[in-house]
Amino acid sequence: MDALSFYSRGLSNSEDCGIIFQPDGTVLYVNDAYLDRRGQAREEILGRNIFELIEPSEVAALKGTIASSSKTTHMAELVLRMRTRDGSGVRQLRWQGMEILTPSGQSNLVVAQGKPLHPLGEDEDESAMGFTITPAGAILDISAAICSMCGYTREEVLATNTGELYYSPEDRRTIKTMLRRGGIERGQVTLRCKNGAPISFLYTAHPVRDASGRIRAFSGYFLPSGFPHTNKLSKDFSPVVHALPDIAWVQSRDHRIVTANDAYCAAFGLSRTDITGRTESEFLPEDLSRPLIQTAIQVFQERREITTPLARHFTGEDKWYRIVRRPVFDEASQDIIGLIGICKDITDEVEKETTYMHSLMEQGTDSLLVIDSEGRIIRTATSKRHQPILGATEDGRVQDITSIVDLLHPKDLPRAQEAMRRVLSRKRPVSFECDVRYRRRRFSTVFIRAHYNDTFFGEPRMYVTVRDLSRAKLLRSPTRVLERLKTATQSATYKELAAFLNVSSASISNAKKNRRVPPDWLVTVGIRTGTSLDWLLTGLGTQLLSQTPDDV
Repeated sequence: MDALSFYSRGLSNSEDCGIIFQPDGTVLYVNDAYLDRRGQAREEILGRNIFELIEPSEVAALKGTIASSSKTTHMAELVLRMRTRDGSGVRQLRWQGMEILTPSGQSNLVVAQGKPLHPLGEDEDESAMGFTITPAGAILDISAAICSMCGYTREEVLATNTGELYYSPEDRRTIKTMLRRGGIERGQVTLRCKNGAPISFLYTAHPVRDASGRIRAFSGYFLPSGFPHTNKLSKDFSPVVHALPDIAWVQSRDHRIVTANDAYCAAFGLSRTDITGRTESEFLPEDLSRPLIQTAIQVFQERREITTPLARHFTGEDKWYRIVRRPVFDEASQDIIGLIGICKDITDEVEKETTYMHSLMEQGTDSLLVIDSEGRIIRTATSKRHQPILGATEDGRVQDITSIVDLLHPKDLPRAQEAMRRVLSRKRPVSFECDVRYRRRRFSTVFIRAHYNDTFFGEPRMYVTVRDLSRAKLLRSPTRVLERLKTATQSATYKELAAFLNVSSASISNAKKNRRVPPDWLVTVGIRTGTSLDWLLTGLGTQLLSQTPDDV
């Protein structure tokens, strides 16, 4: 019996992948386990070169390993990726092999066995499901099992982009960033099922490169997430949750409610049986459940406490809450196993704050922002005559902006940060001009005045009034200012205005020519006629100081 027959017989009964090839790479034998793993027929493999069967980026590593162990009895070991049949997933296999020295005149043989590594670094698990996507998110191939678990057909999934399957934009941003770094070894993602429900998976993703090293795709495996900590969460936190007067609950890493107190059940009008062991998407309409689950995903992804400073009652009642979601870690403080959430009723405080906001708006401002000490925008208000600042909703909550950084033009950030520091440290108003972005995504010059107040929630907040100056730039032109001086003095001509100011007609002509109106003219007219200097300069607000400001 020759060496090839001897070693191929031994590999034929192995559950591990087996291959025999010559030192130049020509494949002489592969066992059934290898063919089953790749999903190919034997005739598609035999006679080909081993270097054609592996990822181009790993050819050099394999050639180096073969060369270093040539003509020795040294057992070489190397981890290589293999493209497999399930979703064209790329699995890592740990190969062990050695060169078999044959009688003179015969080519030596390289005999190797490969054992698949678990997608997440443990032992092999046949429940893993493969996928392959492009760097842009197009789905090239995917296991039918994943599609079935999410309620889609394979054809439906292949026709979509990965961005449409993520439950949360936070997942999309996080995964995109991690893939740019070269791959993901132990990730967790929440996908959106066809019925709108969330489903969580563990996963791994590796880059597939061409011969030049350029990433052409990412391929990996999903595993259904197992969360064995439900009993621990219930045991440790049920006494705490049920003792709290505020709405409180605990949910596991797969978004299922582990326990909730009576206040939580009353808030949704459901029994504890309706809630326990189910995700919010199973007992709430999607418009209510989706933002709740998205915030939970953010807690799990960022591994930190997330506070929602202002949220309306879940079912639309005229109540306001402050919601805190805090991650719960395992005993080793490494993995998040769930979260505990608490909703505190702040309706009375919000009503008092709203009254204060109205008093600021009555001073003739266009918009108002409520900002905390970290620059996060909590509430907004806008006069009916003015377009909303980017992200403001009708009830004053903020949607697509979360920080003052999102609102200001980059050139104005240093000045705004210094102004915030001064307001918080001195607790006095600070004013300045800057450019801000409006809902139509254009920038506009505004006048800002930031007020300090910490009386409503026991924490420092800034109440920032905003007046749009884009129209005021035109209104501030010397011609417009002179026209308002004529109006205030009831002068029909510039000659009459000159007489009122006790200056020559030439002075009026020079002011127009030099595009500069002397400030003392404004002061003189303001004092003698009772006209607002602000109105004379900008045309905004009320003309006479005795009048009531415009209704906002």
